[in-house]
Amino acid sequence: QFAQDGTLAVPAGGQITLEDLRGKIVLLYFWGTWCLPCKKASPFIQEVHEDYADKRVAVYALAFRSPDDDVRAYFEDHKYTYGSLLQADDVVRDYKVRAFPTYVLLGIHGQEIARFVGGKPEETFAEIRETIDQHLAELGG
Repeated sequence: QFAQDGTLAVPAGGQITLEDLRGKIVLLYFWGTWCLPCKKASPFIQEVHEDYADKRVAVYALAFRSPDDDVRAYFEDHKYTYGSLLQADDVVRDYKVRAFPTYVLLGIHGQEIARFVGGKPEETFAEIRETIDQHLAELGG
């Protein structure tokens, strides 16, 4: 129930809540280890994570119908360092995600400000970056 200030497990152990992310623009990346278009998008997610590391932006992948060990192995194999939240099936339902990958941008108060579904990663991530930059500018950087 992440969408309602619930918690989700993180691979390293522990949990995170939506409340922990207040004050940041959050990119939620709904994906699965079984999803080929998701795997093609993962490097773009990593680039967003790296490019906005010093800004008020957090990036989290939410794994759907993907065993925890598979998610951990995928991140280790590809050296991805963006946030990963396990067992996100309930959150997928909360956000009414119907296709994968889906990207949801949350504003600093946790409200949804944009949603992108599937598509070509080059085009989709140009739009995602544009939306992030616009909201950062409104926040004064």
